[in-house]
Amino acid sequence: MAGDFNANIMLPSNNPGKGFLDMLETANLKGPTNIEPTRITASTSLCLDVVAASTEISFQVYKILDIAVSDHLPVHVEMILEGRRTKLEPILRRSYIQIH
Repeated sequence: MAGDFNANIMLPSNNPGKGFLDMLETANLKGPTNIEPTRITASTSLCLDVVAASTEISFQVYKILDIAVSDHLPVHVEMILEGRRTKLEPILRRSYIQIH
């Protein structure tokens, strides 16, 4: 899950950042461990842009790039994806008899 969530996690005890971090924990997701600002103005430094992943996925790299492409700094993430890969089976026929 990635995006601009408009929930400043630089202040993890204040809402909406606290609510967002609580939601990640409830969904077994994790975000950055080293929180850095992604939107910096003359009067504020906020971390609004987050990449979150399952707690089973490891972040190899999670960093904020110092590139001014908008009013938000980009988040660069590299993940280690390991584990079971399930074989996908095509559904050749589906019954709709029990749909009301």
